[in-house]
Amino acid sequence: MKLLQNRRIALGVTGSISAYKAAYLARLLIKAGAVVRVVMTPAAERFIGAVTFEAITGAGVLTNSSESWANENNHIALGKWAEVLAIAPASANTIAKLASGIADNLLLQVALACRAPKLIAPAANSAMIENSAIVKALKTLMASGWSVIGDEGELVCGECGVGRLAEPETIVFEIARLLAQQDFWADRTVLITGGGTHEPIDAVRSIGNKSSGKMAIALAKAAYCLGAKTTLVGSVSDPFLPVRFYEAKSAEEMLSVLSSLIESLPVNNGKKPVLIMAAAISDYRVENPSATKRKKSEIGDRWNLQLV
Repeated sequence: MKLLQNRRIALGVTGSISAYKAAYLARLLIKAGAVVRVVMTPAAERFIGAVTFEAITGAGVLTNSSESWANENNHIALGKWAEVLAIAPASANTIAKLASGIADNLLLQVALACRAPKLIAPAANSAMIENSAIVKALKTLMASGWSVIGDEGELVCGECGVGRLAEPETIVFEIARLLAQQDFWADRTVLITGGGTHEPIDAVRSIGNKSSGKMAIALAKAAYCLGAKTTLVGSVSDPFLPVRFYEAKSAEEMLSVLSSLIESLPVNNGKKPVLIMAAAISDYRVENPSATKRKKSEIGDRWNLQLV
């Protein structure tokens, strides 16, 4: 999906072992149609070379050794050029300096010079991210308008917890959201149903339809990028799309989940919720499904199912 066609994205890379994922992020942004320019801290160059980003983006990388005032490859020009500044990965050191307005490297200088929407994706050991100074710094950045996207799970150091870099695909969606938000949809609750339902025959078999759920996923992507608080209910989802997902495999499960959610849909700032029913609900279900697997020796050559 060309979510970012011709949009100008400045990607900041800091000193983190997760810097290798920034190369994949740059590639995803290019595939989404964006024009990408990269700025690296000196610490980032210890983990990944500028030539990698130059090969991916087709543009020069802003580093201490490449900054020039004879062309547009400097921190002031890059700050003016960018429609979004995304720092991923963002080390604890960078987070603390950003919150304090320190600008002792080119990336921090770009951040100060950039008036466009800004996003930060922390990547550090859990103890560092949970340190009170870094927690306070992240709150300061959010209060200043920065979007913060984090994750948790297994870290490179072997620990499990917060501090894991958000998946590059998820960061792309967050960047698209910063650029595509519309007032009508911002903070509006949107509930979408999608995919086909499958009705159980026994413990392992079912009848259903061939609906892929792609339409509902596309609708959920659009709603999220437009700024809505999006929930998807159905049999399939996109694992990288940061929306609430409730799995519902059968028509009965779909009805139960949907009924429960509809009762609590909020009206945010006077904005009424929206329900989009894109699921392909099965027309029939088996009247008496078996709780266990039916053996072929019990069934015989023909199996007559009563559908309702």
